[in-house]
Amino acid sequence: MGVGKFWTGSAASGSKIAVRFGYLYAPTIVAVSYSLIWTWIDLDVRRMQPWLELSRPDGAMAKNSLLLDYPFSFLAVVPFRAWKNKHWPVFCAGTALVLIFWGITPLQSAIFGERPVVLTSNITLNVPSVLAPIEDQATEFTPLILNQAYAISWFGQEFPPFTTADYALLPVVPQHNAEPAPNKSWTAETTKLSTELNCWPANVTKTADWRVNKVDNGRGCSYEVQFFQSPPRANDTSSIVLYIGYGDDATLDYHLGNPNCSSKASNQFLAVWALDSYENHFVYEPVGKFDITASFCEASYHKQNVSVKISSETQRPINGSLTPTGPVEILEKTEFNSSAFEHLIHVGLPPVTTTRDFAATTTIEPYPVLGPKNISWPSTTMVTFAMGFMKDEITSFDLQNSSVLHEAFSRAHKAIFSLAVSSLLVNTKSPDTRPGILETKLYGVVISRPIAIVVEVLLLVVTLLTLALLITSYSAQCLLWANPASISLTLDLLRSNPRTLDPLMDCDTADDDSLKRQLLSERYAIVNNLGQSMEIQEAQPLKLISLGNDESGKHQADIDVEQNHITYKPLQPLWLRMPVGTVVICALLGGLAGLVYLKQKERALNGLARPTENIVMLQVLENYVPTVFSTLLEPLLVVLARLLCVLQPFRELQRGKACAENTLDTKYTSLPPQLIIWRAIRSKHFLLGILCFLTFLANVLAVALGGIFNESTITVEYPTMLQQTRIASLTRDTFKDESAIEPINAYRNYFYNAYSNISANTSLPPWTSPNFAFLPIPAVTTIGDNTTVLRGRTRGFGVEPKCVPLSTSASATSYVNMTQITKGKVKPNFLYQHENGTWITCRTTASTTGSDPVGKCTRQFTLALQPNREYPVMSESGDYGFCQDKLVLGWARTPSVDTDSEVDATFINCEAQMRTGMFDVTFSPSTNIILSYEQVGELEEPLEFWNHTQSTYFVRQATRNMGDDERTGGYDYGWHNTTVTTDWFNFILVALLNSTELVDPLTAAPKHELVIPAVQDVYRRLFAVTVGQRLDIFQAPAEPLNVNGITQIEKMAATSDNATVQSDDPIHTAFFYGTLMVPEVFYTVCYNTKSVPDVIARQHKFIPAVLHGFCRRRVKFADYPGIIEDAEHTVFGMFADGLTKANLDKLDHFEGAEYERRTVNVKLLEKVGDVHGKGNTEGEERKAQVYVFLSEQHLEQKEWDFEEFKRDKLKLWTRGDHIFAECDAGNPATVASGI
Repeated sequence: MGVGKFWTGSAASGSKIAVRFGYLYAPTIVAVSYSLIWTWIDLDVRRMQPWLELSRPDGAMAKNSLLLDYPFSFLAVVPFRAWKNKHWPVFCAGTALVLIFWGITPLQSAIFGERPVVLTSNITLNVPSVLAPIEDQATEFTPLILNQAYAISWFGQEFPPFTTADYALLPVVPQHNAEPAPNKSWTAETTKLSTELNCWPANVTKTADWRVNKVDNGRGCSYEVQFFQSPPRANDTSSIVLYIGYGDDATLDYHLGNPNCSSKASNQFLAVWALDSYENHFVYEPVGKFDITASFCEASYHKQNVSVKISSETQRPINGSLTPTGPVEILEKTEFNSSAFEHLIHVGLPPVTTTRDFAATTTIEPYPVLGPKNISWPSTTMVTFAMGFMKDEITSFDLQNSSVLHEAFSRAHKAIFSLAVSSLLVNTKSPDTRPGILETKLYGVVISRPIAIVVEVLLLVVTLLTLALLITSYSAQCLLWANPASISLTLDLLRSNPRTLDPLMDCDTADDDSLKRQLLSERYAIVNNLGQSMEIQEAQPLKLISLGNDESGKHQADIDVEQNHITYKPLQPLWLRMPVGTVVICALLGGLAGLVYLKQKERALNGLARPTENIVMLQVLENYVPTVFSTLLEPLLVVLARLLCVLQPFRELQRGKACAENTLDTKYTSLPPQLIIWRAIRSKHFLLGILCFLTFLANVLAVALGGIFNESTITVEYPTMLQQTRIASLTRDTFKDESAIEPINAYRNYFYNAYSNISANTSLPPWTSPNFAFLPIPAVTTIGDNTTVLRGRTRGFGVEPKCVPLSTSASATSYVNMTQITKGKVKPNFLYQHENGTWITCRTTASTTGSDPVGKCTRQFTLALQPNREYPVMSESGDYGFCQDKLVLGWARTPSVDTDSEVDATFINCEAQMRTGMFDVTFSPSTNIILSYEQVGELEEPLEFWNHTQSTYFVRQATRNMGDDERTGGYDYGWHNTTVTTDWFNFILVALLNSTELVDPLTAAPKHELVIPAVQDVYRRLFAVTVGQRLDIFQAPAEPLNVNGITQIEKMAATSDNATVQSDDPIHTAFFYGTLMVPEVFYTVCYNTKSVPDVIARQHKFIPAVLHGFCRRRVKFADYPGIIEDAEHTVFGMFADGLTKANLDKLDHFEGAEYERRTVNVKLLEKVGDVHGKGNTEGEERKAQVYVFLSEQHLEQKEWDFEEFKRDKLKLWTRGDHIFAECDAGNPATVASGI
């Protein structure tokens, strides 16, 4: 494909229509206009050819002059007849017109198409970040790196910018206009940082203790490995997989460092796989029973200068684009703290002790993911990642192969190294600059080179034919003194010419064949009237004479005899006969029926299937073939019109009383039919006018059919069968599988999953949404690769939490004991008064103690409760159940350095009820990830399937998990003067709110109205994730349960072009001045995803614009702004086009009742200046709809900062569950009258 002039997408919708018209219709219009000119030329050449023949000195035979009917012959046969008769002007003109009609015109309609094109430009790039100084690196190696690796390997989270699973890059970004965009990428040189493992088999020696095996690295390091693990389930055979590093730590069961292994092996680790069986733990055997594979590995770290292409949207390297530009060098220990890094991946804890978030000090709990992989417990942290990064490729038993074992740990080591490098990057004050290349992918008009070449060759041939026509026409002799376009000129040539007319006197009733026989051997010529008087010469300078019979033939008497026996019958030209008319009408009806059929199929299938993927063939089929149909019709109509042009004067003469102007002097035959419409109507020759107008419509049809089909992405739906693999009945009454040998405190997976979902927008577990977990309904059969989504109806389970303020005053009916809150080393109690007046005191068993307040401090709580008894009875009723229903969260501040002053605290009490209902869910067929869902009917407690006790008990278990009830000491849960969080729930809340104000000691305790919605959101999410990760609590059906579903396939198809029909849904425009200025936020609001297909992205263009007469202010306690009228101010924003009614409905819902949608005039910016508007160049004025804020008193006095929003809040605002979290579907934005 070659690139022609293309549209960059910077134009507004009006220009968009113009561009669409320009490439779909304008080329055909030009070609049709060109063909119309050639039709005129061809007509003149055809009708002049007999006169040229008669002008020869020796005249011409009748068959080559008087009997020629070129003007009334079908276009396709004219060149052949002309070649046979050696009439070269007619041959040249006819051939040229054939090439134009059936070559150039239809190919011109297929020459252009809308395809992606890439623009390149030279830019300057910065390297804004470098590795932190070596002395600062150790503190940055925290379990948050491992949490991120956990989310990537097990939950599908994406790698951070400038990192991949194999290496990390020093960031390199454009110096200007570095905004993320899905259609841009840049190529530049930067530094690649990577690691490699060198692994070799260990020597394994069995010892007298069958549980102990001695391993040796062959380089002076030996170690005895003792196995004491437990299989995930009784009677199971499982794998023991270990990663044993060198350093020691109190939390470790294994470490290489010992007298038999010196510090020379400090950067090595031992990878072990052993086959474990349940009997091993109960049957003593004098010889080792474990099958073992063991390898030692040593890491090396490298750097290398490379050239790489970076995606602007993800800021990650594009696969296959990395090219080395320098040698591989060692990454020195003065540049990268490899010892601290290896301590983190070996121990799972930071190498340096400092104040951190609780989540950043806890090791990854691997059991929930390793248990189902048949890996014995306990294991080590790196095993989690070795299995995670290969979870879809291997089983734990494949690790027996040493090469697989090496590969698994190598992948984990490389990926975590990349994440560690990302965490070590710090901004530099003087970034390096370097040249680069910016590539911008745009959708524009491109030229099909094969078709263009054919068109160019045809134009060259037509040019050569034109030259030949000029030469042959110029060299031909012509004696005519006027245009032979009327009957009167022919009569002038024959007037007072008995020599020519007498032989024809008896042929007035001759039929076509008889007339041909009469004239076939006659020769005629045009001669001067030189022998006549001057008056005659002036009136008739030329005359047509017969030169006699050149061939022997019948005598005139014989012809007269034949003529006397002929009965007169009016002639009927071939093209006016009924069979021809029937064929033409049938062809028209067939074409119409074909179009109707294709249109019905398009509507039924939402588009026509592509018959081929070849772009050239597609353009031929979609554009060339329809245009050819119309160009076949036009010549037929032209012939009919020309015949009627000849017959029309005779029809007038037949009627009598006709004036010469409309009969003898009319010149219809000298012009193409399209150009005599008005002349025919003015002469009241209406039938001729209609026929000529139909000929003109054939030209219009050629233009319309040339652009009737266009390529676009469509979604096709068809029924499919789904199968419900779980039913609502329970397999057990606990989330934990009691048959599994599972550590009691191992289950924190729901925290990891929820946090990565909120912080990095990763997917939740299969069949899980932020609010509900659903019974699985996968497809019965394998779905093809081009399937986008499946949709079906299933049951969902979730909770409805109700959080209310909990008083800090002892006079309230429910309150927290603030005396205990102010003391860091005392567990707080919570008191509740029953309706009967009795009191229940609840407490927590989780570790909550820590430092006492010193100065201005803060403290947080997330507590699951139980009765304040030393040894509570495990009962589901009474005061135990009363306390266990509750989850208490609190935030406290000491108001000043005076620790005896009153504490500022906010506490809430949350209780939840299980809810279930039916939902229509849309999910990915390959991952079973829920993409969207819609509730069907009401939610209710699942009493139809469970009893109330079961329902309540599951909620209590989840509540206890959310309170992290099994956390122990070793961490300071008390007062502190930092913004760290001391429990997982608050850690997730901070990520959800995207702010540390919740735990900041320098701010007041948060208001109830701020924390309650956020807490309820996290509560629902954690419960849904807990259920989604434990779908085995639901029974499998005894027999397959089929569910009717729908498959949605997204594919390219041919559709009727939108420009040819009037849409019922008009296109709207809008002016965005806040969060919606970022296209990804708009896509999230309107399409539930920040990454929309290209076909949708092309529908919406975002153009910088300004709105005069308004000012923008930040809404109090919000991330977004509002605008109000102010004649002295101007608002910068984005003009967006291509909006549908559905888009506006979503936007109304998103904006809410705080706003009113109005129509305003905005000015598009041809050039964007600075943040103050200096340097703006205003262009076209356009109407657009804008959302105006209604409550000025709720606006701050300062301007809203767009750059701050993009830097700090954007990630949160591209999550559909967040942006609609506080929207009230019943209170959308109001719409001003007149819209």
